[in-house]
Amino acid sequence: MRISLGIFTAAACLAATGCADATPSRPACEHPAPLTGTFNPEAPKYIVMLNDGVDPHAETARLASRYPFTGLVEYQTFPAFAADIDDDTLDLLRCESSVSVVRHDGVVHLD
Repeated sequence: MRISLGIFTAAACLAATGCADATPSRPACEHPAPLTGTFNPEAPKYIVMLNDGVDPHAETARLASRYPFTGLVEYQTFPAFAADIDDDTLDLLRCESSVSVVRHDGVVHLD
């Protein structure tokens, strides 16, 4: 059985201190949102965590209309969404003031 790690790891990262960047970045802004985790081809999506106080449905809709990403999944328990995002869009999303953390999605194998 495979379970997406996105819900667990994104929430844990927000609660933890010291979430480190997983890959070199090239965003065009001075203070991009951290990119955490490690790319896994079995789970190629990113989890985009939004800042507290942001209307998650409205902000997700705004970002989806502005940037080209696919496979959108909105989370109901915390302000975040998952999507397939290309590198250029990822850099732009990390510079959005409403984005707090971007996390590589992952997979857990239960034996």
